[in-house]
Amino acid sequence: MGGLIEGTWRAAEASGAASVDDVRLHRPRLACLRSDAATATAELKQFLHTHVYNAPQLQAERERARALIAQLFQLYESEPQRMPEPYASQARREPSWRVACDYIAGMTDGYLHKTASQLGIE
Repeated sequence: MGGLIEGTWRAAEASGAASVDDVRLHRPRLACLRSDAATATAELKQFLHTHVYNAPQLQAERERARALIAQLFQLYESEPQRMPEPYASQARREPSWRVACDYIAGMTDGYLHKTASQLGIE
């Protein structure tokens, strides 16, 4: 069995849960990793944060993306009609800053760069 399946199986057996409601109400959650798998996962996350996500080589690109997001947000917040439909329509009924946040949050990196380039932001 895998770490999640076995960990959950063990936790469920140890909990004494006898019904679906017992499982739903049990605190802490019964779905969990085996302790060795949890340790390995924590170590992997630490490695990724140190050597990948926060790597110095990525800082310039991260700052560039932050700047693009800020500029795009300012544009869409002040000119919501520049967003595609149905976002532009939604911005007529709701605060444009909220709609702009939702729209930008759904963008992939590639789409962010493409959109910014099309709007002359770069």
